[in-house]
Formats: sequence, structure tokens, C-alpha cells
Amino acid sequence: MRMCAVSRQVRPIDELIRFVVSPQGEVVADLKRKLPGRGLWVSASRRAVAEAVRRNHFNKGFKRDLRVTQTLPADTETLLVRSATEALAMAAKAGQVVSGFGKVE
Repeated sequence: MRMCAVSRQVRPIDELIRFVVSPQGEVVADLKRKLPGRGLWVSASRRAVAEAVRRNHFNKGFKRDLRVTQTLPADTETLLVRSATEALAMAAKAGQVVSGFGKVE
């Protein structure tokens, strides 16, 4: 369980996205939760990430001036879609994906 920096609600980590600061001082989404450093947790929705960017939650949470791009919500969404697509591809290679009306039925 972690607290969302925007809504201040405690939620399971499966419903949140962890953000960390790169060595270049940029905010990066850590979808696999393995990057080093202190993390800031935000609800897994584009609206919540956009609100965090708009309200400077990343600068406040990491207690330093950071470069936060205005495209962070869109970039995070792209990473999530790519991650889901890759997971589906791995499941398909393992024979765990069933598609087609006849097969599913």
C-alpha cells in the first residue's frame, strides 16, 4: 500500500505508478518498480499524472527542482500501452492467449 501524491489516498501498488528522478534530473515513470532512487507514487490514470505535473507535485515530492515535461502524461500512457502489448505478446508465444469466436467458445 502506498499513498497517491495527488489524491492523498492510500491504495494498493497495482493501482499506482511509481516515478523516479533520472541522473539528468528528469522525472521518469518506473513501471516495473525496479529503478533506483526514491519514488513518488501517483494513481494510474492520465488525469492524475497531468494533475501532478500541473500542481508541481514532483518538485515538492522530490524536494528539488526538476525538469518535468508537459508531455509526461502522454509518455506514461504510451509506456503503459507498450508494456501491455509486450506482455500480451509473451503470453501468445507461450500459448496462453486464445482468440477467435470458435476457440473461445
